[in-house]
Amino acid sequence: MKNNMEAMEIALSELNDNELGLLQECRELQKAGFTEDEAQDLMGSESFNEAKSIMRELAARIEELTAPPLLQLAARSRKKRKDLIIDMEE
Repeated sequence: MKNNMEAMEIALSELNDNELGLLQECRELQKAGFTEDEAQDLMGSESFNEAKSIMRELAARIEELTAPPLLQLAARSRKKRKDLIIDMEE
């Protein structure tokens, strides 16, 4: 089980440059005082929605990394089953 800072560092290191750029752009607009709707207009709907999706995935990954070991094992098991189902559907 990792602490929150370690988990965040690991989760961020797993993102590619494009994902990091979208997160940074969204965060900078938020820090500048833009509303969510204004940020979406400035970034474009597709990029904004992708940034929001990355944020959700990042939060889930941090939660997974900070969970007790037995919960981490269960989460990995669920992810493997989900990936297998997706592969079968393609």
